[in-house]
Amino acid sequence: MPNVDVIIPIHNCIFIAEAIESVIHQTHKNINIIIIDDGSTDYTKDTIHRFRDLYPCKIDYYYQHQQGPAGARNTGIKKSSNEYIAFLDADDIWLPEKIEKQLLKFKKDPEIGFVYCDNYFIDKSGNIIKN
Repeated sequence: MPNVDVIIPIHNCIFIAEAIESVIHQTHKNINIIIIDDGSTDYTKDTIHRFRDLYPCKIDYYYQHQQGPAGARNTGIKKSSNEYIAFLDADDIWLPEKIEKQLLKFKKDPEIGFVYCDNYFIDKSGNIIKN
């Protein structure tokens, strides 16, 4: 079963709990979450530490002074040690089978270098409003 590092760059995002939960609930379970806090000044760190207490072997947290989203993603890549990397913005969530389905694409065609997927826009209640 392939290992996947999920890199989440964050800066003052109130939706981080939902993002983390969507990774934890993936059908593919061999996942590590690398959170790069890009200089948050709100309660982001507290929220992440609550999840680290629940899932200590699944979540790595790093704080850096603001370098922007690209800088945070690059830091996450440097911290990654797994075979595959996936990026998740802190204000996004994944459907439960996202990683499993994408890994199947890699397995089906080893020449593939990366995969991507469609997205949905959802309202506060989780209803799809457009894709």
